Amino acid sequence: ERMASRGLLPLMFHTAGSSQNDSTVTPEKVVLTSCIRQAVDDYHSARAASGDCGEFGRRRLSIAAKSAGMTVLTRPHPLWGRVDEDFGGGGIGGGIDLARGMPSSKRRDPGHFNVAIRILIFIANEVDRLRLQMQSLQAGYSKASGDEVAEIYEGELSCTRHIIDDFRDILSQSLGKHASFSSNNHSAQRHKQCILAEARLVLGRDTDVIQNCCMDLAYIVDNALASNHGKNARELKMTPQDQQSAVILVRLLGNVVYRCRQNQDLFRVTQIPLMDNRVPVAPTATTRTGLHVLLSATSLATACFTLREW
Repeated sequence: ERMASRGLLPLMFHTAGSSQNDSTVTPEKVVLTSCIRQAVDDYHSARAASGDCGEFGRRRLSIAAKSAGMTVLTRPHPLWGRVDEDFGGGGIGGGIDLARGMPSSKRRDPGHFNVAIRILIFIANEVDRLRLQMQSLQAGYSKASGDEVAEIYEGELSCTRHIIDDFRDILSQSLGKHASFSSNNHSAQRHKQCILAEARLVLGRDTDVIQNCCMDLAYIVDNALASNHGKNARELKMTPQDQQSAVILVRLLGNVVYRCRQNQDLFRVTQIPLMDNRVPVAPTATTRTGLHVLLSATSLATACFTLREW
């Protein structure tokens, strides 16, 4: 967490790959993303305003953090909170070259992306790459012969799904409306909320996060409705993986369009075809949009805990 909070997550993630190909999904990457996800969850749960989420589930600081004089409001963000300490100021807008994972020689100016936004863009782009990789793995798994070969494909598929869910959960929490709450410093709060608004705008404009989330959510909805055809709502059954993914996707879509008219408009007009094993079917005949998919996902609320809340 200490290294990631210095803006080094991209470097850490690529370093955790194999020596031959840093894009390979490895158990080390699964553990890394899971740990970062837990750290982000702890951070936002501890800082959430009591009026928004109540006291249930709020985390406590560790003994080491308390002995260092750290409080909930001074705890650095797990992805970029210590950039100030290392690179001479600039807040989460301080300079760091994510391509090299090293400090940038230039301080941030209004024309440069800040560290927080660039890390969120890295996560969104990594999810896009992993989605394509998972599709190729699924194609290979369907053609695999022999139990041993099939088991290898299944293991890599499971790891890839786990990383995608963890990264999406990190994105959704980092874009939440109270992700940067600060009750003591109103100017800092406004500054951080402006950064979150900019992050939502950039993610919707420069990445495919909205379209890809809608596509994956549509696949889950279509698959659940098809496999539970003829059953009432109380008999609806879904795999634990689909339950978790559905909640994460709905939360991410809600947070990425929050108070962002451009993303809301994009969400309304994004065309989503019928899905068969994540492959579009008859895209020219599609009439539903991302908004239709999200509304259809409410039918899964009886099987997905907390889905109705989001």
